[in-house]
Amino acid sequence: MRKTKIFLIFSLFFLFVFLNGCTVKPKYSNGVFKSIDSADSWQQKVNICSLENEVRALDRVDVNALVLDPQDNKTIYLGSKKQGLFVSFDAAESWQKIRTFPKGEIMSIAVHPRSKHIVCVAVDNQVFRTLDAGRTWQIIYLEAIPKVIINNVTVDPLNPQRIYLGLSDGRLIRSEDDGFSWATINNFKDQIREVLVNAYDTQRIYVSTSQKGIFRSDNRGLDWISLSESLKGYSGAQKIAKIIFQSYEPEVLISANDYGLLRTNDSGETWTEYKLLTDHGKVKIISFAVYMPDPNIIYYVALDKNVVFQSIDGGLNWTPKSVSTKNQLSQLIIDPFNPNILYLGMQSFNN
Repeated sequence: MRKTKIFLIFSLFFLFVFLNGCTVKPKYSNGVFKSIDSADSWQQKVNICSLENEVRALDRVDVNALVLDPQDNKTIYLGSKKQGLFVSFDAAESWQKIRTFPKGEIMSIAVHPRSKHIVCVAVDNQVFRTLDAGRTWQIIYLEAIPKVIINNVTVDPLNPQRIYLGLSDGRLIRSEDDGFSWATINNFKDQIREVLVNAYDTQRIYVSTSQKGIFRSDNRGLDWISLSESLKGYSGAQKIAKIIFQSYEPEVLISANDYGLLRTNDSGETWTEYKLLTDHGKVKIISFAVYMPDPNIIYYVALDKNVVFQSIDGGLNWTPKSVSTKNQLSQLIIDPFNPNILYLGMQSFNN
């Protein structure tokens, strides 16, 4: 009986210490917010299970990248501007800092499509990879040209040994052997923002740039087609913020740009605009998300606005939903299995 009491007291003490190390009342409004009711309400999710004298909350962290594990919707990776790499295994209820990760500004994160313990992270001019869920890291690419940043890392969904990197000087480089060797496959002469490889047709690749619009390859990068001509009727559409696949069909793509939101159903040959609440060119969309099982469900966030805009009818009507923060909404992702669950990454306005 006495041993049982001692064990119970010890267990309660351990639980108190553990929870105390993971639960902190946030003072600032950065980090991550989560909604479980289609953006009607938001809760700040910033608690870190930390050691003594370490950062114990994400509320001052500027979020550069927010990525869901494609195999596990409860695992989320967060790449910050300067404060490191974080991971949550319980749908953002708590976070852990990956202490073994090198310092620097994290630009992009790619999780292996079949092996969740393998993750590639672009930080400044380097790409690191872990094979053991973040315990150790190795450099698989180091850019030799000063001040060139790696903006995007993408892993081929069907052949994970094939890795693409989009660089700030316009080069698209590729490895066919899991990062051991690399080759430049094209130079777009403009900063690459994103590289998309369709999971159902990996021959088809889209590359978005800052000023020159979107390019498409139908033969895995051997030849490229500029989609600029089809975007000429939309002022500002060449300045791309983000592109995503709208559905499981490789021909359907959505672009957020200085014009607004545009959709193509024929691989960029023609485009249709979404009618937003503001006139085209009057709002700068910086992130958006589509629920793939039902592409009528769309969300987007804009520069200088603490509002998430929602449509449930394919963009015909929009509902603005406020977020209680004084900072910039920077990253928006949606749970692939539940359209009611969304995550928002925040940044300070001076960033």
